[in-house]
Amino acid sequence: MSFFSDPELVFQEIVDDPDKFYIFKSILAKTNVSKFDLPNRDAYRDFFGINPIANFKPLSAQCSYIGGCLLDKIEKAITTELPALLSSINSGKQPGLSSCEATGCGEKPKNRYRKN
Repeated sequence: MSFFSDPELVFQEIVDDPDKFYIFKSILAKTNVSKFDLPNRDAYRDFFGINPIANFKPLSAQCSYIGGCLLDKIEKAITTELPALLSSINSGKQPGLSSCEATGCGEKPKNRYRKN
């Protein structure tokens, strides 16, 4: 493979062997990404077999002058707004007080998935 190779062949080679191009390792190096967030190799291959790369718009096409970029909004929501919301919810609870709503004051919670 060289710099002037056919883009379709390069793409097919990346889909066939993503480890050769460090696709998963480079994504795992990013913050806020877990190995459980990534698809397995077969799902990766199937997805790009059904959805050719030519059908994808560049990320810059998702940005507008007034609304900003969707990816930036999603990242801000995950890294800033969601933790702030969860901490505000947790700070409102007092661990010493118990509620009867969850367990019915003394009744053991029932496992809905267990066969009786």
